[in-house]
Amino acid sequence: MWLMRPIFRQSGGASAKEFAQICISWGLFLTPGSDEEDPKKIRNAKCIQPSDLTVRNSVFCVRLCTFLPLSVGKKELFKKRTTYKRVFEPNIAKRITTIMDQDRLEKILDFLKQQARSAGEIMRAHYGGNFKVYYKPDNSRVTDVDLEISAMIHEQSPRVFPNIGLYTEESSDRQFVPNKDFFIIDELDGTSFFIENTKGFSHQAAYYSSEYGLMIGLVYLPLDNILLFAIRGQGAFIEEKGRIRQLEAPPIKDFKHLHYAHPARYRGTKYRDFYAKMGVGSKQILLTSAYKTLQFVKGELDVSILLKGGMPVWDWAGEKVIVEELGFRYTYLDGREMHFGQVPVPRETGYLICPAPLQANMIQQIQQTLSSSTPA
Repeated sequence: MWLMRPIFRQSGGASAKEFAQICISWGLFLTPGSDEEDPKKIRNAKCIQPSDLTVRNSVFCVRLCTFLPLSVGKKELFKKRTTYKRVFEPNIAKRITTIMDQDRLEKILDFLKQQARSAGEIMRAHYGGNFKVYYKPDNSRVTDVDLEISAMIHEQSPRVFPNIGLYTEESSDRQFVPNKDFFIIDELDGTSFFIENTKGFSHQAAYYSSEYGLMIGLVYLPLDNILLFAIRGQGAFIEEKGRIRQLEAPPIKDFKHLHYAHPARYRGTKYRDFYAKMGVGSKQILLTSAYKTLQFVKGELDVSILLKGGMPVWDWAGEKVIVEELGFRYTYLDGREMHFGQVPVPRETGYLICPAPLQANMIQQIQQTLSSSTPA
């Protein structure tokens, strides 16, 4: 199996030694160095103890053995490809907490992938005009393709995962319930593009754990047969032409080389005026659609600023998991974290995706630009 057992958020701001002790108490063992080293060296590496860690030598790898007998040696462990491929340092120890059932995560991911491909088949079968268009009470458009995909999801999901709720765009009875897991799904993201027979639509899905938060994100682009997916803490992946490849975090660029998103369907000048005040050149602005996630993972797009609040969770949940696995931060414009089922107070005014190292500077620029745009 290509996936490894994840570890998530519990240790807070623990020091390297404290974090190492937590790992060992869970039945894990530690080896020095990073996962970029030669696997043969790691196999033969001597396990380290918390007392071995110092301020200058605090990088270590967490190797999993909790689901195997504790007497199993490292050689047998590595044969089973169970290395947890992530390097932990004290400043990111706060991301780690407990071990969630990896088999369950893989089953959920496989199910969401299969469901996404089924949704894609429905889209392709109707693409080109073989559908009807209706208007919802909010005056937005929906097609019988959206509804056919929704019916498929509402039949399959409760049957396969009866304890996981559904929160989808086309659900008639969606309601957040505390202490309940959910599938968050946009059956056909970019309906207007689909209606106009234009490339720019997708299927998006996420799995939300009531205990750990958003855990799985997925975006499927049916016209290109490209699947992007991620499990929190395990990296992001792309599946195309029958092959799965782990994605690398795009390199951090200077501010003058960043590329910014402009919603393709927005016809006014609000975004171009806003970017001009930030000092962003016209050549740095890219039109975006439901392909925005793909633009991020390819390194073509660096920053997305949405100058509008109230975005429904199915429009951001899956993408958030994927881009954050690649070193981006996906927050409200003021930097506050986004959580499913929680309405921010005060209300949000928009959303920001940008490389984590640039976030503080980016938020400062945005707030200054917003302030200068507000009439006295």
